[in-house]
Amino acid sequence: MSRRGEGTVRTVDDLAGMLAELASAGCHNWNLVSPTQYLPWVLEALVELAGRGIALPVVWNTSGYECSSTLAALDGVVDVYLSDIRYGEEGPDARYSGVNDYVPVSREALLEMNEQVGPLVVDRDGIAERGLIVRHLVLPSGLAGTRAALGFVSDRLGVETAVSLMSQYYPVGDAVGVPELGRRINEAEWLEAVGALRELGLERGWVQAFHGELYADAGSRIEPDGPAGS
Repeated sequence: MSRRGEGTVRTVDDLAGMLAELASAGCHNWNLVSPTQYLPWVLEALVELAGRGIALPVVWNTSGYECSSTLAALDGVVDVYLSDIRYGEEGPDARYSGVNDYVPVSREALLEMNEQVGPLVVDRDGIAERGLIVRHLVLPSGLAGTRAALGFVSDRLGVETAVSLMSQYYPVGDAVGVPELGRRINEAEWLEAVGALRELGLERGWVQAFHGELYADAGSRIEPDGPAGS
């Protein structure tokens, strides 16, 4: 999708109109996917809507590679951070994502996100109202540094952090020709990742079935947080 030039140029008024339509349709939130490069215009649209009395919880759906100034601008605006932690160890970030500082930048960002919104709070129907959700996609050959990534979440963010552990990786584009990335994960790699999640005490969130065919209850699930989630 990111390489085919798809999409349509939109104005701030267009964006505000689309968000207003979602609100009137009864959507639970505004889930903004990879929105950071559009930050000034997103904020402008949200301010315009607030002036019209239109508001929904804002979900910032991000790779986790966020700088401090971006997160400062989002403080008090974002209700739910849905953030990747793509790599747990340095090296693969430079080789496969073109940046040599993903690990420290994403960890600092996750700490700030957690400071702003805290652990995930859901309503009686399990719909997110506020908080942090951390996604981690297991890569073949141990390239995601899964144990280190989950260890950071457990040690620094806390075991109450909601984690989405995903097995759905499949090679596309340039990854097809890279031997260590040109395959799906095997069952042993997936079981090792799930074992690390359990050993580290991360019991809130979601665990995919092998290869992401469906979500399974593997000891990780979301529970409403009593009155705060009502």
